[in-house]
Amino acid sequence: MSASLLRRTLAAVAVSCLACSDARPDPNRFDRVDVAARAVRADLLASGGQGSTHLNDRLATLGVEIAAVEGRVHGRREKAALASFVAAAEAYKNFLRFRDSDADAGGMVLLRGASRPIALRYQLPIVERGGGRWVRKTTALDTFRARADTALADAAETLGGRRRP
Repeated sequence: MSASLLRRTLAAVAVSCLACSDARPDPNRFDRVDVAARAVRADLLASGGQGSTHLNDRLATLGVEIAAVEGRVHGRREKAALASFVAAAEAYKNFLRFRDSDADAGGMVLLRGASRPIALRYQLPIVERGGGRWVRKTTALDTFRARADTALADAAETLGGRRRP
């Protein structure tokens, strides 16, 4: 093999490695999203898991911060971190939806409208009773909080482990 062919081959391999590699995530890009997510989580923890009257506002702020970052992500790891933050925000929204749903005397919530596909997506245990489908409210809320915590932990790990919920 000639020296020029070897140099061209090595250059092609180096360029392809650079093209396939993933850039290190920008440590500051997700700071505001992380702060907003921590505020939502802290609100839930401080209120005994039910959320205060400010939880809606904190969740709206999280949505705004996610939307602000959406067009500026680069690379596989930043996209994965953004997807984790979006999953956490979705779980928190579902938490609010079920928290504000009326429960019967046994603590069960009737699944209506968009609540039914949510219960199926999160694999909540469904009970069929009286012609309707029901889920236990506390189980649903615990599931949504756990999924949000897992998504936030995934985002922290994706961003290099420097953030922990």
